[in-house]
Amino acid sequence: MRAPNRTEHANLEDPKALACIASTTVAFALSRGLTLDQIEATAGVSGIDLMDPDARLPDDVIPKLWCALMERSEPDEALALEMARAAPLSFLGGLAHGAQFAANLRDALNLFIQNRSMLADRLEVGLQETGKEVSLVAAHPLDALDDGRTAEVGVAVMTRVVREVLEMDQSMTRVEFTHQPRGLPDAYQAFFNIPVLFEQGRNAIVFEASSLSLPIRNSNVDLFAFVQKHYEQVRNRVAREKIPPELSKLRDAISKNAEHGEYSVTAAAARTNLSLRAAQRLASLHKTSLQDLVEDIRLSNAKEFLRDPLATVETVARLVGYTDDRSFRRAFKRRFGETPSQFRKTAARPQSTGKQRL
Repeated sequence: MRAPNRTEHANLEDPKALACIASTTVAFALSRGLTLDQIEATAGVSGIDLMDPDARLPDDVIPKLWCALMERSEPDEALALEMARAAPLSFLGGLAHGAQFAANLRDALNLFIQNRSMLADRLEVGLQETGKEVSLVAAHPLDALDDGRTAEVGVAVMTRVVREVLEMDQSMTRVEFTHQPRGLPDAYQAFFNIPVLFEQGRNAIVFEASSLSLPIRNSNVDLFAFVQKHYEQVRNRVAREKIPPELSKLRDAISKNAEHGEYSVTAAAARTNLSLRAAQRLASLHKTSLQDLVEDIRLSNAKEFLRDPLATVETVARLVGYTDDRSFRRAFKRRFGETPSQFRKTAARPQSTGKQRL
């Protein structure tokens, strides 16, 4: 009997996904008759890693597993919906549990948006607001690899969160997929119980705009603040683990400059004794940019300043080097999925007495 070994993941910079998504897919694949040896051979990852919910695996593992599943399925089987129906909500890494404490549906959805990189490095999730509708839209570069099955599972599990955890079933008006039906249309209607549109330009859950401000029954401001802080720490830890040593020097230089309110790329390069061009080339080699490294640190510092209710958003914008607060607000929302004001509602530290607003 061979001893199980962990897979050696060669490159920390390769895009990763949270293994709890893979472990759910593995359990489903086993239930459909695939053996663990077949699953390991298909995924190129050891069974130990596949079943470790806290591991981060290459992000093509899950589409590869779906390709193997598709070879064993009938054309009219809606396999993704079968898996979504049986999947534990821990499929989303604990975010479903934390979302129930949000003040309203918008804050709950923003929790998923802010932490999308925890689920998969290249996952894009955001809100698109048009008149009376707001859409939660998701996309991943590998969506086409398994003909949309992973995307379908993600959307389906998220609708379960809205129904079963947030208890806001009536807020959803329809679901949209970029692909054709991967099973009989009746299976989609039975699962979602709302209109499902195919061959659209996006994978999305569409809500009534007015429902996003409705309160969640289990809302708890203190618990939600704890949840947000916890996941912020997890994101920071994951980000640190992914930083190659060569980039650490640049990040350290940017952090040192930030202590003095200096956020220019020129100053960052100078502190590491590199020319601006050499520093930019180094960042580019690691699939980022010097400006993005600076932006990461200035916006992280902005979050810390925003925890103090005595500091206005305008003051925080100046402290982290923005020339006007409008640019700061846009950059903050683009990065974190919420405005500075929305962030500080739950993250602000208790206000001290006897102090004036900055």
